[in-house]
Amino acid sequence: MGMYRYAEQLWLTLFAKAPEVTLFAYNQLLRQPQLGKTATETFRYADRFLGELGDPAGIVSYKPFHATGEDFLQNYLGMIGLPMDMRPCFPEDKQVVLLTEQAKFDSDIESKIKKQLLKGGDVIVTTGLVKAIPKKIASIAEVRCSDLKAIVNDFGWNGKSDKDLLIPQVNYLTNDSWEIVSAGNPLTKGVIGYPILLRCPFAEGNMYVLTIPDNFADLYEFPDQALNMIRFFMSRDVDVRIEGPAMVSLFTYDNGTFIVESFLDEPVQINLIITSGENKVHELTENKEYTVDSQKITITLEPHSFKVFKK
Repeated sequence: MGMYRYAEQLWLTLFAKAPEVTLFAYNQLLRQPQLGKTATETFRYADRFLGELGDPAGIVSYKPFHATGEDFLQNYLGMIGLPMDMRPCFPEDKQVVLLTEQAKFDSDIESKIKKQLLKGGDVIVTTGLVKAIPKKIASIAEVRCSDLKAIVNDFGWNGKSDKDLLIPQVNYLTNDSWEIVSAGNPLTKGVIGYPILLRCPFAEGNMYVLTIPDNFADLYEFPDQALNMIRFFMSRDVDVRIEGPAMVSLFTYDNGTFIVESFLDEPVQINLIITSGENKVHELTENKEYTVDSQKITITLEPHSFKVFKK
């Protein structure tokens, strides 16, 4: 492991506000003194802003205790700029709840989804969950995830991917549900293809079906605009979101601070969308003030770097 990757693991642990950090492993620290030096420098740098961060808060993903299914999917969603907040209890106070296949372990999940929708909230369900509990999902919307697959690369007005992606085919009744993001091969005029993000109105809320590629890492191949649309509909509980490519992560906290980090090998320009009304935000590591113009800030991130903001 290179020194950079070692430092990266350390500061990601610190971003999560872990109450304690254990350096792995003592025998390596003895053999490679540079590891200890790297850790010291990383911790000292993080000390410049760590005290400003609140408690981590983001898009709540409900994972019952001991649940499995679509394992580690939240990690991949984090890498497309969705700040994940995994919890073992279904939240009662959130506008949006993300449910992956793991939610099938809750025998009462159908009533919890309906309660969320009846009060005007939204639920994002993945294709893995749709396939795992088809009858419970059908009681909310006529949506099915079949065993058939589709190869797609064209997202219509949302752009194209650089490679073919293998996705499950989602079937639904026309006019009962509406495609927000679609993909095909090709996608004709943005309407003939397969849903990537499907909106299913129910009572006062909406159930959205998010199509997950067979290879989770293919989420990184979604075009920027398709990712922007997914971020928009999933971010009702956070007052900042990003616009740009995958491999840029967002970490949000309950006191208005947030971090954006690029895992790309080249510089990248992204937009920060600030919906909480501030006219300016302060970047803590470079001590620089940014002006918010029409809820937007445009920044450039160097390869494998991060910026820390406070509103």
